[in-house]
Amino acid sequence: MTTPAEAAIELLKRKKARNGIEAWMKYRGSPHTPALHHRMLIAELEMVERGETRNLMVNMPPGGAKSTYGSVEFPAWYMGRNPNKLVIGCANTDELAEVFSRRVRNIVDTTEFGNVFGVKLSDDKKGVGNWVTTTEGEYFAAGVGAAIAGRRGDLGLLDDPVKSREDADSDRSRETKWQWYVNDF
Repeated sequence: MTTPAEAAIELLKRKKARNGIEAWMKYRGSPHTPALHHRMLIAELEMVERGETRNLMVNMPPGGAKSTYGSVEFPAWYMGRNPNKLVIGCANTDELAEVFSRRVRNIVDTTEFGNVFGVKLSDDKKGVGNWVTTTEGEYFAAGVGAAIAGRRGDLGLLDDPVKSREDADSDRSRETKWQWYVNDF
C-alpha cells in the first residue's frame, strides 16, 4: 500500500518528467545518461517544443548521440506533451526511419508514458511506420524522397538524410534530396 508521502513523491516525479526531457528519461529508466553536450542539445530541443525555436539543425560527430536524443527521446516526450500533434520522422531510407519510429513507439507504449502523460498507444493502429495514440497523435516514418504529400506534420524530424560518402559526393543526389526537402518535407 502506498503512503500519502510516497504518492506525493511519485506525483512530483511525474510532474518533473512532464516538464523536461532529462527528468522524463530518468523517470522511465532510460539507459542514457546525458553528458554536457547532450544537455545542451536537450535544452535546444525543449525550445523547439515550446515554439521558441522553429528550425534546428544538429551537427555533431558520429557517435555523439544525435539520433538517440533528437530522433528517439525527444519525439516521444514531445508527443506526450502535445498529445494531438502529428510527427513526421524521416531518414535516408524507410528502414532507418522505421528504426527510429519503432523506438519512439515502444517508449509511448510503456506504463511510464501513460503515467506521466495520460496517453497510450492506440490499439487499432500500431504499425512500425505509422502509428497513433489514444488522443489521435500520430507518427509517420518515411525515407528521404518518399511520398509525404498530403501529410501535415506539426513536428518534422530529418535524421541522416545522406546515406553514404558516395551519396554526399554526388551533385545529383544532393540536388534531388534538396528538392525533396524544399518541396515536400
